[in-house]
Amino acid sequence: MNRPLAAATTVALAAVLAGCATTSSSSPQPEKTITVGSIESAMALPATPTAAASSTAMSSTAWSKVNGDLIGTLQADISSVSTDQHDSSSLPTDCLALDTDWQNAQSAPPIPNAAAQKTWSAALAALHTGWWNCNGGFSDNKPSEVSAAVASIQSAAPLLAETKRYLAAAE
Repeated sequence: MNRPLAAATTVALAAVLAGCATTSSSSPQPEKTITVGSIESAMALPATPTAAASSTAMSSTAWSKVNGDLIGTLQADISSVSTDQHDSSSLPTDCLALDTDWQNAQSAPPIPNAAAQKTWSAALAALHTGWWNCNGGFSDNKPSEVSAAVASIQSAAPLLAETKRYLAAAE
């Protein structure tokens, strides 16, 4: 169970218990100690491997339906950068488009499938490094930095393909 939900549940339980402790009687009542087991363990559902795998598969499918286009968009950005890598008038525009699309991808929730999330995160890291070096290379007029940027951006292509494979396998 996640910590914010456990904390909210604990606060709600404390409020209910505090409300129960108030009485309309004018004479003081002896305090009672109520021992409650762990909120987290009380609220945990029994998990079976099949249920857990099914839940992850459904969540990965849902992630793909909502955010799957981001992968294709980033793959198209990589293709543009690869095509224009020797074109100093088009490549900066490609890098700016990549930055916009990378920011959109960063705003997506994590992929529920751990393997897919790992390759997704690695791809996003490579793309960000590539964009940063592309921007810096053109700003500082350093062709070697631009070349390194292109290589970093291209290194994300197999990671995005692997992410798609993990997501497809989870469906």
